[in-house]
Amino acid sequence: RGVIGASTTRSHYEQIMACLKAGKAVFTEKPVALNAQHLKEVIDYAKNSAIPFLVGFQRRFDRNFCALKAELDAGTVGAPRVIKVCSRDNPLPPLPYLATSSGLFHDMVCHDIDMIHYLTGQVPDSVFAIGHCYNKDIEAMNDIDTVVVTLSFPSGMLGTIDTSRTAPYGYDQRVEVMGEHGMAQAENEKESTLVVGTKEGFRTSRAKWTFSQRYEEAYLQSLEHFIVGMVRANKTDDPEQLQRHVILERVIAAAEESYKSGERVRLSK
Repeated sequence: RGVIGASTTRSHYEQIMACLKAGKAVFTEKPVALNAQHLKEVIDYAKNSAIPFLVGFQRRFDRNFCALKAELDAGTVGAPRVIKVCSRDNPLPPLPYLATSSGLFHDMVCHDIDMIHYLTGQVPDSVFAIGHCYNKDIEAMNDIDTVVVTLSFPSGMLGTIDTSRTAPYGYDQRVEVMGEHGMAQAENEKESTLVVGTKEGFRTSRAKWTFSQRYEEAYLQSLEHFIVGMVRANKTDDPEQLQRHVILERVIAAAEESYKSGERVRLSK
């Protein structure tokens, strides 16, 4: 009744369309496609059918970010004014994977832009990105390993994203939102809540080492959401949520364009 797609990036579009046209529910890893036209084709087909379709943005199912969203939705800190997303991978992914990953923006920054949309429901009207590559093997792929993206929004909200392929202290994912009435943040997860204090000072547990440890529960929750939708023959995302993939792809592409051109890109154009 359904298919879980975890194949290489370049094969996603053809496999997704084949499964949807066969009437199969689809859970796929991102990116859905490697170009905007193919992405639109997939999303339009999914929206116009009754077939469950879900893209694996697992952070939307993480308990910490879900709790943060609940506070924002409740208005606890008021209208968001600044949102900061920290996203640092670890360890460095295998080079063969990076060579086919579609690059830092489409492989990692896409998660951060999706998280801002998940938490606030807002889409930026301009982006500016600066980056650097420390790893010579990645540089040879015409890619970068470190980037900072700034975003402005029609509401006046400002956003920053800092993304890195590596973090020697462990996997690091944090979000902070400052609003008119206060601040809310989801901190990074550690191996335990242990704190040890001695005359030498305080020592805490290490950060979880990699994404499979950090998001073990979130992956299960996202799969459960897909399976329940498939069994009940319900859409796993409403049309508006499906359309976000097309809208946010423009933001991701604009961030990459900004890095390459060195100029702010306005999405209203």
